[in-house]
Amino acid sequence: MTAAKNCNLLNIINILCVLGIVVSITMGKHATAANSPKASGLMSVEEGDAYFEMGLYQQAIQAYEKSLKSDKTTFGKQHPASVRDNVKLAKAWVKLQKLEKGVGYYKTALSGALASYPHTSPVIRSIRINLADTLIAANQIKASTKILEDVLEQDVQELGWKHVRVAYDWRRLGDAWLLAGQFKTALDYYEKALESNIRQYGRNHAEVAARMSNVGQAWGKIGNFIKSVEFFEKAEHINVQILGDRHPQLATDWSNLGQAWHGLGHYDRAINFFDKAVENLLFNYGKSHAAVAENWRLLGVSWTKVEKFSKAMDYLNKALDSHKKLLGGQSLEVARDEQAIAETLFQDGKVRKAMDSMRKAKSIYQAKLGAMDSTTIHAQQRLDFFNGQL
Repeated sequence: MTAAKNCNLLNIINILCVLGIVVSITMGKHATAANSPKASGLMSVEEGDAYFEMGLYQQAIQAYEKSLKSDKTTFGKQHPASVRDNVKLAKAWVKLQKLEKGVGYYKTALSGALASYPHTSPVIRSIRINLADTLIAANQIKASTKILEDVLEQDVQELGWKHVRVAYDWRRLGDAWLLAGQFKTALDYYEKALESNIRQYGRNHAEVAARMSNVGQAWGKIGNFIKSVEFFEKAEHINVQILGDRHPQLATDWSNLGQAWHGLGHYDRAINFFDKAVENLLFNYGKSHAAVAENWRLLGVSWTKVEKFSKAMDYLNKALDSHKKLLGGQSLEVARDEQAIAETLFQDGKVRKAMDSMRKAKSIYQAKLGAMDSTTIHAQQRLDFFNGQL
């Protein structure tokens, strides 16, 4: 543990000790004032914050619940103090990966904030964004878009259509609709954000390059890889000029271009871009990085397309080993590696080995996504197809 972290931990422990002293004092001659509901709620919040900083989220929740109970009794459930408590509870539950709990507390906080604050309050905006992010994490993508639309409406009302924050809202809506599989809707929002960013910054700016990449990604999802290449090339051109080709952002640009050229069936070009991406990532991060593993997998898939199966398996096994070390053996990335290995083995005529890898992929998908998820179902369909070829 670093000296800075040690110092921070000591400070938090000191806070908890002070809180303990304050509680002890409240049992003496100052008990009447310090034991008031208002003081009790405040001390519980501070105690919860200290536990939260230490990563002790269950203890933080207990303190925040105590504060919420006190503040609701003293001020009412829609008071800013109760709103604050609900937000803190939401954040703690999200840290524990209890996303439904987090959503519930954010919704309660939002209801109270809408009753207590002006419509354009930054408190309302912050709660909405946190709620939307939690809904996305909980795979409630379409529900998140409604919240993000409310954020957009709030920002337009306060700042006008041309403000940089509105462009940011359009980008977030594009991201959400892309995850929801509504690619044309996502493209519409990305194009609005791009147009706004060009107006705000000019064409030679990192934000414009990022929006170019968003538009390219949406076109790729739609299946128009020619348009995808066009926008990824524009993003690459801007980033080379302002960042230099050693910057890790260029690895992302080259990987994007590789995937677009792969979609067009130009596998040699795809391999060239994936190689450039890997070289850049190794220079910046070394071998133990998720982006390196991902691009090794992409290389393996492209080498499979040109029927260089031995080379493909080298890259796919590198990806698999790296993802296992970085993320554990049951991660979705490991499942994707196993699935890519299965397809390569099948193309190479090794059907039984292909089935073994596809079973591993399907098992992880089912555990992580559920038996009725489309990814799990597809893996089972491929297993059935492989079995029919024996």
